[in-house]
Amino acid sequence: MRSAWTAAALCVLPVAVRAQGGSGLPRAFSTLEGRIRERPLRAFGKKSFRGLSSAQKLGLASSLPGRAKSRDGRPSVPLNLVFLGSAAQIRGALTAAGWSEAPVSIYASFSESLDQLMNRQIPRIDFPPFKTFYVRGRPEVFNWVMVVRMFYKRHHFRLWDMGRRDALGREIWSGGGNLDVSIDWTKATHRVDPNIDAERAFLARGLALSGARLRLSLVPSPNVPRRGKDSDGFPFYTDGSVLMVEFPPARDFCKIIRSR
Repeated sequence: MRSAWTAAALCVLPVAVRAQGGSGLPRAFSTLEGRIRERPLRAFGKKSFRGLSSAQKLGLASSLPGRAKSRDGRPSVPLNLVFLGSAAQIRGALTAAGWSEAPVSIYASFSESLDQLMNRQIPRIDFPPFKTFYVRGRPEVFNWVMVVRMFYKRHHFRLWDMGRRDALGREIWSGGGNLDVSIDWTKATHRVDPNIDAERAFLARGLALSGARLRLSLVPSPNVPRRGKDSDGFPFYTDGSVLMVEFPPARDFCKIIRSR
């Protein structure tokens, strides 16, 4: 019964989105960010739904942490993503947008990669494994990835459950990610693109094309640092806004109104 309700509430259309290689921020991404900033996109598809007011979004963004931390407590990934909805809604939209869910633990990543190799398959998403980061002492719940060049280049981000709900009763998830562009062999980790706003725009564009019912907004956050370095010493810069992704509240399911 619950799975049927979830499937009905998601209203996801399977639209494949390919990962885009190359450097720089494509014009289409920048145009989409401009539209989100000037006029939040109401919803995609034929139906709309009620979302947070501008004041509520600002208040929510201000209440969330601005950065994750590494295992040894060093500031790491800036948190410039906010998802409002259930885990099922998030999975449905991201899968439709072409993202793959990767294991959370390093052990699970190595285990799956080894299993793929033993079955004469090339490891696709699980290697190299994600490092575990923490927000308010908790590790991420989701790792999402889209591979551009195996081992070397990939889009990826993490999501943490904030353990609370918004004014419309939706679960609050905070996240952050970037584009791995190459491997830094001296640090045995990936070198990342410092323009994390470009990665935020990439995610927004994929979600806009996914067919999922959702709203996208860019909301200023006083907690996201504009410039800095992550826990591996790689620089980043951003405008300090978070991409807020809203899914339909459960109680609005039977009160859908037509979008203008």
